[in-house]
Amino acid sequence: MTSLSKTSLPQASDLASNAEAVQRGLDQQISVLAGFVGTAVAALKRVVATAWTNYLAYRAKRRAFDELMALDPRMLSDIGIGRHEVQSVVYGQGLEGTMRAPKKTAWTGSREAHA
Repeated sequence: MTSLSKTSLPQASDLASNAEAVQRGLDQQISVLAGFVGTAVAALKRVVATAWTNYLAYRAKRRAFDELMALDPRMLSDIGIGRHEVQSVVYGQGLEGTMRAPKKTAWTGSREAHA
């Protein structure tokens, strides 16, 4: 049977310094992890906010489309659109070449030319 010598046992001061080093390492890992979690939560908030905003915009356009489609042809004519133009008016698609297309003006740089 062999006996342990006094030199082979770790000293209390060595154990304390090792424990402190381990604790510092754990604190750093927790800090880094908290940073990643905070970043992920912020990104998730942005995604949810964007999705909600897009959903509300879709619902508003869909309601406008449904309300315009519920009008009779005479009422649509009174506001200056045909039934075939309702989708373009609401969603802004395919307006090129129609009277409702945004006017393209060339700027010459002088106010007198546009007066």
